[in-house]
Amino acid sequence: MKLAHTKRVATGLAIAATVALIPASPVTAGTRSIVPADGVVLEGAASTWDADLDSLACDQTGFTPVGDGTFKAKDDAFDNGLVMGVDGTGFDDADGTIPGGPLAKETIATSTNDFAPVQVHRWDRVLPKSDTLRTFVAFKNTAGTAQALTIEWDSDLGSDSSTEVRGSSSGDSLYQKGDRWAVSSDDPTNPGDPVVTFVLFGKGANEKTATVVQGLGALQTCFTIDFDISVPAGATRYLMFFTELHGKNGAAVTAARKFDNVGPASPLLVGITNAAKPKILNWNI
Repeated sequence: MKLAHTKRVATGLAIAATVALIPASPVTAGTRSIVPADGVVLEGAASTWDADLDSLACDQTGFTPVGDGTFKAKDDAFDNGLVMGVDGTGFDDADGTIPGGPLAKETIATSTNDFAPVQVHRWDRVLPKSDTLRTFVAFKNTAGTAQALTIEWDSDLGSDSSTEVRGSSSGDSLYQKGDRWAVSSDDPTNPGDPVVTFVLFGKGANEKTATVVQGLGALQTCFTIDFDISVPAGATRYLMFFTELHGKNGAAVTAARKFDNVGPASPLLVGITNAAKPKILNWNI
């Protein structure tokens, strides 16, 4: 089911005030204008991703980089997707604005949220010349002791009760907790909505899906999973997810295989600093 958005902001909107991303940011993106977060649209090669605040997914309410999502003439990839929860509290943009402006077709960044004593910062970027959205999340522990967190990754799918899995990293058409990635759509031969690829963790990662709250497929409208992470005292650790939109099932499954081997020089990591790469908990880079 497609949701209407009451406010949209053109990707090229210019605002007088400009800021750089936070100091010592693990994501390099340059200086950009500040725009309202609601309604910003990121543009991929053939896809659009529409950001929104205070959006209800299935378990969590908060910031989404894709309230609907389109691929070419197909829309309704999500009914609010990729909403993140931290210990049961939804992550939302703290001040309602994000860096945007002329480069907003590529990158958006939400403001830091304080889940004391851990600060959480999130970046969502459509990678250049692709229909791949990369979500990069920093967890900075300001305490003198390690902090354990449960991170929920929560999506309400536009394919609704027609959702089935078309391929997975294990080679079958089922989603299981051990799958690093999975592809879903609303039809086995001619999907009406965009085909969605979820990439959750990489080969050899220390942190993998810990709990499946609502599994992908099996005619379910939701896909919700948890990661259990630990952040050492005074340290920063990261999680990284990828999401892709396609028009056909086979194309999505074929494209997903690039996530099976992601090395330090991979174009999928463009803009992430070398210092941050080894600290991504759900990837072995």
